[in-house]
Amino acid sequence: MGQLDVGANIDRCLELLDDHDLSAERRSAITKALIDEENKLGHGLEQLELAESRMEACRERLRQLRRFRNRFRPGSRCRTQTDLMIENFQSIVLQAEKICSFMRKRLQDNQLSALRETSKHSRVYRGISYSLQQASEPDGWVWEFKIGERLRRGRTRTRLHSLAERRVKMLIDREFKMASRATKE
Repeated sequence: MGQLDVGANIDRCLELLDDHDLSAERRSAITKALIDEENKLGHGLEQLELAESRMEACRERLRQLRRFRNRFRPGSRCRTQTDLMIENFQSIVLQAEKICSFMRKRLQDNQLSALRETSKHSRVYRGISYSLQQASEPDGWVWEFKIGERLRRGRTRTRLHSLAERRVKMLIDREFKMASRATKE
């Protein structure tokens, strides 16, 4: 089963958990399936990003439900049903946060030596020298690279050194693509 299939399964589980008429037994089974699908993704940085994006989608849905709830009169039937939906989504968000935390811990354990690199190191990717340094905040990284005469500097927010490094490499790839398009025109 591919990563896209797993992502689609996760989305489907989240849709099913959205139903406020779901029995406790069915909710438990769907939550277990959601955890199983998320565990399939626990093997890399791309999977962690996917899980975090799903978690953020759950948080956004929870914010929407809270805004929606405020439209109803306290004690009304609609307000009560909305409160139940909010309760369900709060448990989904908590579950998603636990899953992401577990995935982060697993990645950190696997890449402990990379996480300890907090000083500035020069690396090379596709012939481009770049540097990556941990910023003062615990989940911040400062990066820099130069392609031709163009010096690029920036910051990225992530707790994982490997993910910050991957993002810098993606930026280098993007610069290469833009440069190749400019030469074609």
